Amino acid sequence: MKKGILLISLVFFLLTSGMASANFINNSGFESYVSNNFANWSEGGSVSVNVDSTFVYDGSASALLGLSGGYLYQDFVITEGSSLFYGAWFKVAADSFSSNWDQVQISLQIDSLAWTTIGGSVGNLLDTSDFTWNSSYNAYLSDWFLIASIVPVSSIPMNAHININAQNYDAESTQVFVDSAFAESAAVPEPATILLLGLGMMGLAGIRRKFKQ
Repeated sequence: MKKGILLISLVFFLLTSGMASANFINNSGFESYVSNNFANWSEGGSVSVNVDSTFVYDGSASALLGLSGGYLYQDFVITEGSSLFYGAWFKVAADSFSSNWDQVQISLQIDSLAWTTIGGSVGNLLDTSDFTWNSSYNAYLSDWFLIASIVPVSSIPMNAHININAQNYDAESTQVFVDSAFAESAAVPEPATILLLGLGMMGLAGIRRKFKQ
């Protein structure tokens, strides 16, 4: 058991040692705001501040994108890394499943690849089994879920932007909560690191055979 834990630890160490990250997004957790305006973000449509801890992934606040949709936009500069890992955490609240709640659209986009949008219809991300009825809010609530992707830095400009967008063309009261957005540098492990990983795994395998004898 301990050898298994050691192996997992080794894999984790070698992989993470080859990856340095820095979040280029300012006010990524939407903690800083005045009224319904978030510091460092541009807002459009229905965007408001949420401080109800039920709808906060981390910290004390999140962004609420309501009817009939809204977006959050921020420019940033990539200063390091060969790849960019970006995304955000989402939570959905719907008061009914009788209509087109699943047509609510959630997307993230990084400039300037042609529509590097990830996410899509809530119906493609969740189904009714992913929701729990909450009588206090008179609504079905999903768990928090991550939408994320990784792109090579060479394919996007150093001056990039992240666009978080939710659209809701249904008359139902479906709300989308956003928290902990990120755009982080990521370096792919070098061949030498991968070789070291292989040698480490071989060494652990040898230790295991020795203890079996």
